[in-house]
Amino acid sequence: IFTFLVILSVILIALNMSIHKKTDYLVKFKSKDIVSIIIDSQEGQIIIHKGKPNTEYEWVVEHEGKTKRMDNRAMLAYFSTITHIESVEKFPLSDFQPTQIDQLFGSDSGGKIALKLSTGKKIILTIGRTTPSGTELYAALTEDPEIVYTIPNRYELLLFPSFLKLQSR
Repeated sequence: IFTFLVILSVILIALNMSIHKKTDYLVKFKSKDIVSIIIDSQEGQIIIHKGKPNTEYEWVVEHEGKTKRMDNRAMLAYFSTITHIESVEKFPLSDFQPTQIDQLFGSDSGGKIALKLSTGKKIILTIGRTTPSGTELYAALTEDPEIVYTIPNRYELLLFPSFLKLQSR
């Protein structure tokens, strides 16, 4: 009976693990690895970089000639959003015609987020238009140029905050 219970427990654990889908995040680095960010959207360009180290306002935001020191907690929350973007689906770039790619990631679509990491690596996340279902956005990464991703559309507002929204976080 003991052996049977052990085998049954192992089977139940394996079934439970296969039922719960592991979340697949779009980027594979930690928030603490971010050194600077350039956000390009329809609202203009926002530059976020390190300011005075080991202070409450370690981060600096620049937008339209204005500079503002930012609270570390607000910035870490924003960085956490970036590092926890869930990938819904991914498609080979070859599934799309060149004209479709232009439509998905045209100049009036979401925008771009350029990240510089402490390793020196640079990653550009491009957010495109909404999918036909309306529940996701198309996304692309420079580190994976042959793949088009879809991500939940809730990230559009979270990833491209206006300068004032970013300050009031």
